[in-house]
Amino acid sequence: MRQVSAALFFTLLLAGCSQQAQPPNPNPDPTTLRVDPLVLSAQVGETISGTVLLPALQQPLSYTVTAKPDWLTVTPEQGTATPDAPLQVRASATCPETPQVLQGQVSFETQPRLPVERASITLICNPVPGDTTPEAFSFEQVNGAAPGSTVDSNEIIVSGINVPVTLTVQGGQILLNGALQAATSLTVHSGDRIRVRVVASSAAGGERIALVNIGGVSAAFVVITETPPPVGALQVSPAQLDFTAVGPEHKRTLWVTKDNSTASISASSSNCEGIVSYTPASARAPQAAFQVTPLKAGACYLTFRVGAESVNALITVTTTDVVVE
Repeated sequence: MRQVSAALFFTLLLAGCSQQAQPPNPNPDPTTLRVDPLVLSAQVGETISGTVLLPALQQPLSYTVTAKPDWLTVTPEQGTATPDAPLQVRASATCPETPQVLQGQVSFETQPRLPVERASITLICNPVPGDTTPEAFSFEQVNGAAPGSTVDSNEIIVSGINVPVTLTVQGGQILLNGALQAATSLTVHSGDRIRVRVVASSAAGGERIALVNIGGVSAAFVVITETPPPVGALQVSPAQLDFTAVGPEHKRTLWVTKDNSTASISASSSNCEGIVSYTPASARAPQAAFQVTPLKAGACYLTFRVGAESVNALITVTTTDVVVE
């Protein structure tokens, strides 16, 4: 009984040692070569690499890459794996400039010919954690804008950030890199060119203010409508013309003025017909000249008007009769 027990114990011990010495099987399915997926993660604009391990079974296998995504570089594209040393394939990719996730597969062919799983490759491109606060900016105030006119600000360039930020505008519109934007909230990047557009107030001296915020930094664009100078009263000089003779050689000039105005000044009379003639019938402010020619003895008024405002000039014509005996 002791010998049987010892033999049985020795047999079990050998069996246990034999199991411990066996290497783990990297391919649970012996009919297909399994390739682990590869996940690459980097920031936008960065290049990253990883390793794909291509296994062998009981004999060396030659691998050849037959297909891959355009954004992936694989080296080497062919090589040999042995049971003790899998083939190491380097997979490299460069992230685009915008955050995104790219997925693809790398296909292989072996000699001797065996079925091989495609290597699944995932490229995760994350934004760069950086400065979201731009440099301070300002817009120059515009004075003397025409009433109701469209006014564009000076151009500023977004700087001091290395990630996209949000721009908002109140009371105006944004021109982004020269293009007018309908939205009042948009995303801008470092180097973008910004102008603000507002419509000037229709009231004299009125103001329009547009507020722009870029990544938490704000500035105002102020547009002030022009204030026209005060319009002077309608005046005529001289206020009275006295003629002592008649005829075109005795004509004189009346000057009618209305400062800071270009309105039309009209001349008229209800009782000067036949006494004097005048020309022109109307002329433009701020200063207009009217020629008055005496025709016969008498007195009358010439009236000059701008809108509801008027001023009169007294005209007298006196002649002396000479009697020859």
